[in-house]
Amino acid sequence: TGKAGFKVRDQGNAQDVIIIDAQEDTFGRKAVYIDGAGNVGIGTGNASPLDASLVVNGEVSVNQFGILATSAESWPDYVFAEGYPLPSLAALQQFIREHGHLPGIPSRAQVQKQGFDFADMLKAQLEKIEELTLYTIELDKQAASLRARAAEAERWELELSDRLQVLEDE
Repeated sequence: TGKAGFKVRDQGNAQDVIIIDAQEDTFGRKAVYIDGAGNVGIGTGNASPLDASLVVNGEVSVNQFGILATSAESWPDYVFAEGYPLPSLAALQQFIREHGHLPGIPSRAQVQKQGFDFADMLKAQLEKIEELTLYTIELDKQAASLRARAAEAERWELELSDRLQVLEDE
């Protein structure tokens, strides 16, 4: 009838399907489609065009979103471990010149072609944030050393200026 409805369909291959229809659009997409394996498609026409448990064709809005880490060792706190091979800023600059993106982050072409795993991207971004923190700490140490050297140079300049004044007065 072209109207919304609820259907349970036995496809005869142990892949029963539950469909909640809004009026089908011209592409045959359904409002909600659940296959016998429990895969869910929303606005897709079927449940697994991307071989995923949940596929949504449209915007998703949530109040809270959680991702479970596969292992604690994979979380980027390893960046703060002794001996982490933090590249020099010169090496990082060279990599960016050659590749046009940060190491460990997929390029625009890779993302356009393959997409990206959200959890992996969060992990990679946190790794870069932690590396930036290490660079910032090192730069702060260098700045403090330069400030101390500048203060010492000013002290010497004043002392030498005073000595010169004494010599000129004689």
